[in-house]
Amino acid sequence: MHMVRVSMEQIHQQQKMLRETFQRLWSDDVPIEGDVSVEAVLDKLRGKLGGDGMAELHHLRAEKASLREQLDSKTLELELKTEDLESLRQHSIFMFAQQAARLDVDTENLKTRTQRVLMEATLDVSGMKKELMQRIDIASAYLRTPQYGTALRSMQILTEQTQKEIQQHHDTLSELVMSIEAKKNLAKFISATMHSKIPSIYRKKLRQMNNDKLLNILDVLSFQEGVVDCIGKVLYALEESEHQTAVF
Repeated sequence: MHMVRVSMEQIHQQQKMLRETFQRLWSDDVPIEGDVSVEAVLDKLRGKLGGDGMAELHHLRAEKASLREQLDSKTLELELKTEDLESLRQHSIFMFAQQAARLDVDTENLKTRTQRVLMEATLDVSGMKKELMQRIDIASAYLRTPQYGTALRSMQILTEQTQKEIQQHHDTLSELVMSIEAKKNLAKFISATMHSKIPSIYRKKLRQMNNDKLLNILDVLSFQEGVVDCIGKVLYALEESEHQTAVF
C-alpha cells in the first residue's frame, strides 16, 4: 500500500507539472491543440526560449554596460578622493612639521631666556664683597680727611639762607611801601573826587540810602561822560588798598 500511495503522489505531481506547462504555453501563444505535432511545439518553444534568452542577454549586456559606467565613475571619484586625502595628509604633515619646528624654536628661546635670567639672578658674592670693601675704604678715607671742605660748604649754605631772608625782608618792605603809597593815592583820589563837589545835604541823604538805591543812582549817572571811568578807578584803588593791607 505504501508503494501505491507513493506512486499516486508522483502521478499527481507530474499532472500538476503538465498543467503548469500547458498554462505557460497558452500564455505564450504556443498552439498545443488539434493536429499540431510535437516537433512543431518543441520548435515553437525553442524559438520562444531563444527570443526570451536573447532579450534577456541584451538586457544583461545593457545592465553590464551601465554597471561598468557606474564602476568607472565610482572609480574616478574614489581616485579623486584618494588624491584629496593624500594632499590633505601631506598638508597636515607639513603644518605639523612647521608647528613642531616653531615649537622647538620657542622652546630653545625660552630655555635661553631662562638661563640668562638665572645667570642674572645668581648672587655674585665675590663682587658684592669687593664693592662693600670699596665703600668701606671710601667712608674711612672720608672720616680721616680734615673737614675744611665741609665747613666751607656750611658757610656757603648759611650765606645762601641769609641772602634769601634778606630778599624776603626786602620784598616785605617793598610791599609795605607800595601799600602806603596806594593808601595815599586813594586818600588823594577820594578827597579830590567824592568830597569836593557833593554838598553836605546830599552826602547825608546818600549815607541814609541802602546799597540798592545807591546802585540805582550810579546806573543813572553812568550815562554821564567820565562817570564809569571814575567809578572803575575808585574800585581799583579800593581793591589795591585792601590787597596790600591784607599782605601787610
